[in-house]
Amino acid sequence: MTVIPTSSSESDRAERGKPRLRALLLAGSLRSARSTPIAQALGIPVGALPIDASHCSLSLLVDRLLRERIVSSVAIAVSEPTDRLLYELIAEESGYKDRVHVWADTQPHRGPAGIVRDYCDDQLPSDATFGNGLLVLECSSYMEIDFARVVSAFDPSADASVVTTRDLRPCGVVHLSHRSIVRIPQVGFYDLKQQLIKAIGDDGGKTLPLCGDFESWRISDLQSYLAVLRRRSALGELMRSPRARIDPTSILQGTVLVARDAVIQAGAFISDSAILPSAVVGDGAVIARSVIPPGTHVPSGARVVDQVFATLLAANDEVS
Repeated sequence: MTVIPTSSSESDRAERGKPRLRALLLAGSLRSARSTPIAQALGIPVGALPIDASHCSLSLLVDRLLRERIVSSVAIAVSEPTDRLLYELIAEESGYKDRVHVWADTQPHRGPAGIVRDYCDDQLPSDATFGNGLLVLECSSYMEIDFARVVSAFDPSADASVVTTRDLRPCGVVHLSHRSIVRIPQVGFYDLKQQLIKAIGDDGGKTLPLCGDFESWRISDLQSYLAVLRRRSALGELMRSPRARIDPTSILQGTVLVARDAVIQAGAFISDSAILPSAVVGDGAVIARSVIPPGTHVPSGARVVDQVFATLLAANDEVS
């Protein structure tokens, strides 16, 4: 186990200025068995969920990896070709349209490790093109990780490096060497942690936990999504888009995300909730600990409590 120091030397920082790694972001699909309840309820993959007024969790990862020159390139792996447009739009809005490649796996769902192998076989056919390995990130979590420190701590003798919190909880970030990638079978379902990491150990390989003062929050349901929004707000991130229209007579209490083109009408009361892009909250509506999906209209006077709002609910229904 390697405990990553809280600071790095000047030579380490200079070395980090040379991008060598490729990054593969596993965006998944709403159609996969691993799709979370919040993603299913909203019809939005977790990686595309807004976490503040400027970012979704995936666009934040892309921005940090490229702006800080952690990697030389970023690919976003999707399980359905129909999802390609969504992630291409996210890359464009992040300002990295020409530096991010969205790749769709044409094989049946293969699991995270299977997707890694399919991507490498399809996009990186020669050993030399990924001799420095691949940084793999699962986009079902919001991460607060110092990627520069992580990369500087990689051990080239390791078959795989798993980034963890200090209490050894995986953060959803794994570095795989070429030796590990070729272990992944070319057919069938194959998981990263349950199958590939185990296979490395069974074959006498070396897996290195990289422990740091990092945090990772898995976004799976309404409560975990709202918890991430509270975290972003506590960090001082902008939670109300300049492109939203908020009536001055409305009341916003606690952590409230108001995304671009959302409309909050007169007298509305909103507490600890998320109003997603182009949603409309009608006059006098009450929203508490809830999420209003993109493009939906909460009727005037409606009460929405502890739920992902559905347009088929009666105007004054309350679910608690």
